[in-house]
Amino acid sequence: MATAGGCLAVLKAGRARLVVQQPYLDRGGLMLRRAKALPASLAFDDEGEATDGSWTLPSEVYSDLLRSIPGSTLQDRKVIPLGKSELRKKSKLVKGENILERRSRDVAGELLRLMQGSKLPGVFKGGFLTAPQIGTPSRLVIFEDPAGAVDQLSSEERAREGREQPFGPKAIFNPRLKPVSAAMTVAWEKDVSIPGYRALVERPLSVQVNGVDPEGKRVNYVATGWEARIVQQAVDVLDGVMFIDRCYMRSLRHLDARNDPLPPDCPPVGVVTEFGDLQSAELTAEQLAAVADSGGSRGFLAGIPGFGRPNVLLAGSLLLRLRAEEITDPGSSEVTGLIKEMRDMVSSGKHPLGVAGPQIGKRLRVVALGENSESLEKLSARTKVTEERRAFGPLVVLNPVLSRHKGSSDAYFFERSATVPGYEGIVRRTAEVDVEGLDEKGQPISFVARGWQANGLVAFCLGSFVLAW
Repeated sequence: MATAGGCLAVLKAGRARLVVQQPYLDRGGLMLRRAKALPASLAFDDEGEATDGSWTLPSEVYSDLLRSIPGSTLQDRKVIPLGKSELRKKSKLVKGENILERRSRDVAGELLRLMQGSKLPGVFKGGFLTAPQIGTPSRLVIFEDPAGAVDQLSSEERAREGREQPFGPKAIFNPRLKPVSAAMTVAWEKDVSIPGYRALVERPLSVQVNGVDPEGKRVNYVATGWEARIVQQAVDVLDGVMFIDRCYMRSLRHLDARNDPLPPDCPPVGVVTEFGDLQSAELTAEQLAAVADSGGSRGFLAGIPGFGRPNVLLAGSLLLRLRAEEITDPGSSEVTGLIKEMRDMVSSGKHPLGVAGPQIGKRLRVVALGENSESLEKLSARTKVTEERRAFGPLVVLNPVLSRHKGSSDAYFFERSATVPGYEGIVRRTAEVDVEGLDEKGQPISFVARGWQANGLVAFCLGSFVLAW
């Protein structure tokens, strides 16, 4: 994982690899643009009574029956995962005369069925879906917060997240938003296109919502609290922006690590009175020590043979966000045992760059890197050359100190880590680094690392050690 400023994308692992054009927006970039009037050809029933977009899916018994047949062409599509180019394009406005067409209503119905159906995770459905998330590049959002989802929250959680009242499904074509107050709110967000992760995002507390509903009626109302949040997140997706582009990147976490404490520099969940007026969560020295001793979250099935998940801490574990400590006794049983474990992990080939001490629950400054011949055989000839990949290691460095090699250029790499399973991202690194530290026996070493080896050293030394990944 990379720094908020350094990671250009966080993508679903696979063939689709797309560079995000807006990697991380600071607080100044979170304010929504002022809503603009639609061209006349895109407006509809502009003089009619305004609604809030509430919509009920019409009953279609015959179509529902056909959809239930395996292999039917009427079956609902699947949600597109992050990494597909459809999610990074700005969707198109729907012309007014097309909103009442059967195909537009069919897409709205498909989104609602998916959002409320069994294909998506969770016992209580709700949240949002957009047309681009099922492959239709149109500006259409569906969202709701059902009673079942709200009822499972405590009164304190409801107040903090602004979820006092549930609301039914709403469908809006060509939505436009405008903040109506200076108050901001911070809350956890997730997305079915990025399963398994969530992060803190700061957004305006209330927004004016305009658009057109599936019946062709004008939508014009003020959304506040949780409803304002999810409609903002949905409209972001229409513009090719995901919540990871707006989040406090250091709060990003795997859902299996959802209960781990936040890093000291992350804001608390709740409403703030003025834009940017946030107080970071603070932990005492005793709390930090307790977290370091507990190790962190590895997730369900971690390390169990046959399930494939390496036994490492997951993103969101606080230990990964704390500066590791210098090793003062390289010959101790704790350090030698740790080195052996790390060498075995690198030799297994399950760690594409390597592994750092904090990833396996040890707050010590040690990294192990390496790449075996079997891993290299899976790479294309072009990748081997452009990323300077070669078999080496395992290479173990204690107390590493890195500096940019004089005259070094920058290079871009796709990186992934067992700590962030299922995803990878493009990261800019220096192509050459000067390395100083201790070897496995505690003897001083210094060398120049290039290409993939330099990338691994920078990723793990900066990532796990100085709170930057």
